[in-house]
Amino acid sequence: MQRYRRHASGYDASARRGERWRTAAIETLALRAGETVLEPGCGTGLSFPCMADAVGPAGRVIGIESSTEMAAQAYRRISAHGLTNVSVIEGAVHQVPVPPWDALLLHYVHDILRDPRSVAAIMAMGRPGARVAVIGMRLPSPWALPLWPWILMRAWPYMTTFEGLREPWSHLLPYLDGWTCRTIKYGTGYFGFGRLKQGLRP
Repeated sequence: MQRYRRHASGYDASARRGERWRTAAIETLALRAGETVLEPGCGTGLSFPCMADAVGPAGRVIGIESSTEMAAQAYRRISAHGLTNVSVIEGAVHQVPVPPWDALLLHYVHDILRDPRSVAAIMAMGRPGARVAVIGMRLPSPWALPLWPWILMRAWPYMTTFEGLREPWSHLLPYLDGWTCRTIKYGTGYFGFGRLKQGLRP
């Protein structure tokens, strides 16, 4: 967490190289006016303006962020853009009240994806048929072994575990229908999409 917090001030600059994939993930969610979209691990809120515009004044964008430094940047972005339909919940996903959602963006949140408690808490509040877009880092095939040190070095400030880095999405699969996943960034990343199964909510 200390490593993650130290990167708050420079996070936006470091994320620029992957912004086209963030945009693609949001477009894949096909957000509609009046919907609620949830982004656990929202960081500095780079996704907020695009999603807020898509759901409109009657919709809601809700971020969850465990780092107070990252959340502070997100609050500044909300204020600077005048985003009246955006809010941030501070705390760990499995420890905060997760609101009901129609669409879910999971953007480079490996630690959340590898915590079954967090995945269960999020999925319990999705509305039946809700859309889920996931994008993140993964280890490439063995033929790309020379890339592994570079991948791990890039991930180190933002992850506490490299467990499950071959299939980071595996804890999501029991909750989703129609899962599709493709590799991006020369096999070092992935882009997945699915819909929440019916009858999961208590």
